[in-house]
Amino acid sequence: MPFEPEWLFLDELLALLGPSPDMAIVELRFRRALDEGALEDRERTPAEVWHRCFEEGDPEIDWVSGTMVVPWFHRRWREWTERKIHPQFRRAAWLDVFSDLVPGAIRTQPRAEIDQKVKGWYRDRVANWPADQKPPSEAEDEKAAEGAFPGVSKLRDLVRQARKHYAPRDWKKAGPRPSRKTPTA
Repeated sequence: MPFEPEWLFLDELLALLGPSPDMAIVELRFRRALDEGALEDRERTPAEVWHRCFEEGDPEIDWVSGTMVVPWFHRRWREWTERKIHPQFRRAAWLDVFSDLVPGAIRTQPRAEIDQKVKGWYRDRVANWPADQKPPSEAEDEKAAEGAFPGVSKLRDLVRQARKHYAPRDWKKAGPRPSRKTPTA
């Protein structure tokens, strides 16, 4: 499994939402999440500070470079100035805010819920398998599951468990399966 960093810049987080997310929704939710404290940057900027920034002016967000130009209160000068920042946010918090926009949103569901869905899917697969076709191999089951549950990590383990419990005995026979066609000799 590839390493996934915990903290990501805005451009990296945006990439998690697929090739063409609705930017009006993304920006609205992003601003609201900062204002309400649902997203916390790596610097741990309090939600009240973000709220004041949004009240004072409209932060400019450059999603391509992952930077923001925000109104910032300069304490020494005692005035608001513009400040360019390159904030990082927690990947998990971002996915919580945008879970419905993430392609293959099933990835953000609790593991037990995914497990139950895979088991139900496999029971249906067994029940609806045509009697005149040879049973699928474990690899064929895994490939079909990848189509039904794109992006789910450790799917192979879930399919193997479901196969172990719900597959008929003749589906689990080792080695090549005999063809159902009659030999012509």
